[in-house]
Amino acid sequence: VSYDGGYCLSNYIRNLCEKGMLSWALQAIYKSNPKGIQLENSLYWLLRYSAIKKDLAIGREVHSFIIRKGLQSNSYIAFHLIRMFAMCDSLLEANQIFSGLSEADGFAWTAMISAYANMGEEKDALKLYEQMVHSSSVKLGTHVIVATLKACSSIASLHHGMMVHTDAIREGFELDPFVGTMLIGMYACCGCLKEAHKVFAIMPKGNDDVAFSAMMTAYKAHGNDVESLEVFGLMQNAGIEPNNIVPLVCAAKACSNLVAMNDGKLIHCIVTEKGAESNIYAGSALIDMYVKCGCIDEACNLFDRLPEKNEVTWSSMVSAFAEANDFALALTYFEGMQKSGIKPNSVTFIAILSACSRSGMFLKGLEHF
Repeated sequence: VSYDGGYCLSNYIRNLCEKGMLSWALQAIYKSNPKGIQLENSLYWLLRYSAIKKDLAIGREVHSFIIRKGLQSNSYIAFHLIRMFAMCDSLLEANQIFSGLSEADGFAWTAMISAYANMGEEKDALKLYEQMVHSSSVKLGTHVIVATLKACSSIASLHHGMMVHTDAIREGFELDPFVGTMLIGMYACCGCLKEAHKVFAIMPKGNDDVAFSAMMTAYKAHGNDVESLEVFGLMQNAGIEPNNIVPLVCAAKACSNLVAMNDGKLIHCIVTEKGAESNIYAGSALIDMYVKCGCIDEACNLFDRLPEKNEVTWSSMVSAFAEANDFALALTYFEGMQKSGIKPNSVTFIAILSACSRSGMFLKGLEHF
C-alpha cells in the first residue's frame, strides 16, 4: 500500500475502511506511526468499521495496537472500543474496557449501558445506570437517559422508568424530543397510556411529526384506534406534514380496525401525495383497510400497483375473497403467495380453510398444510 504523505492519513484510512479493506487500513497505521489527533481519528474509522462489519478479529488487533500505544485510558478511544466490542457481540470484552477505566466519562457510561440494553441484558443496564447516578460525578446527558429508557421499555420496568423520568426532569431533559419520545414509548410498554399522553401533551411539537408518531404508535399498540386517529387529526390541524411513514401507517391501520372508509380514503390521498403508495407498509395497511371496508376493487387495484408484497398484503387479499365466498380467487391469491416465496401466516390459513369449508372443499384446504 502506498501512502501519500500530503494526504490526511485519517481520510486515507477512512477510504480503505469504506471499501472493506480493514486489514490494509490497519497495516497503513502500523507503517505510518501517526500521533495525536491523526492517530485518534484513524483509530476511530477502524473501530467504527470493525463494528459495522462485525469483524471482531480486526477489532481485537486494533485493541492490541491501542494498548501498545498506551491509549487504552483515552476516553474517546475507550468509548469506541466499548461500542465496537458490543456491536461484535462481545459484551465481556466491552465490560473489560469499561472496568479498566480509572474514571469513566459520560460517553463511556452511555456506551456500556447501551451495550447491555442492546444485548438483552436490560437488568444489568439498569443496575449500571443506578451505579452511575449514585456513585459517579458524571453529569447525566440525554444519550444515557435515552439508552436507559430503552432498557426500561424492553422489560416493561415502570419503577425504573419513572425513576429515569424523574432524573430527566431534574436535569431539564423532559422536553428534549428524543427523551420525550422514549418516555412515551416506555410508558406505553408499561401499559400507562395516560402517563404517555401527559408527556406527549407537554412536548414541543414544532414542525416535526416525531411526538405525534410516538403517541400514535403507543395507542395503536394497545388497540386504541380512535385515540390514534385523534392524534393524527391534531397533527393535521397543526399543519404538520408527516416526515416519515409511521403516522400514515398507524392512521391507515386505525381506519382498518374501525372500518372507517372515509377517513381511510383521506389517508390514502395523503399517502399518494407523499409518493408513498408503493411503500410496502403503507400499501399493506391501505389494502387491509379497503378489504375490511368491503372495497374489494380498490384493494385489488392497489395490490396490483404495489411493486413488493408481504404476508399482510397477500393475507388481506386471501381473506377478502374468502369472506366474499369466492373460493377460486382466494385460492389463486393463496397459491400466488406461496409461489412468491412468502410463508402464509395463521390468518391466511384460517381464511383459506374457511373458504374451502364453505365451498364444500375442506379436504382441498387441508392439502395446503
